[in-house]
Amino acid sequence: MIAESIIGAATELGPIKVPVVVRLQGTNSVEGLKMLDEAKLGIHVEADFGEAAKMAVRFAAGQ
Repeated sequence: MIAESIIGAATELGPIKVPVVVRLQGTNSVEGLKMLDEAKLGIHVEADFGEAAKMAVRFAAGQ
């Protein structure tokens, strides 16, 4: 449900202009991350909290 909402919002609002990192955990999180990845909206997905944080820091630093 969360992944569907993110995809819907991103589709409705138009192209995403800043890097977005999504980390999901819990029931159906694997399926949700797959949906987000396959949506090809420029959303970066990660299951691991530490890796998602590192990814966000890299994007914030412009790398």
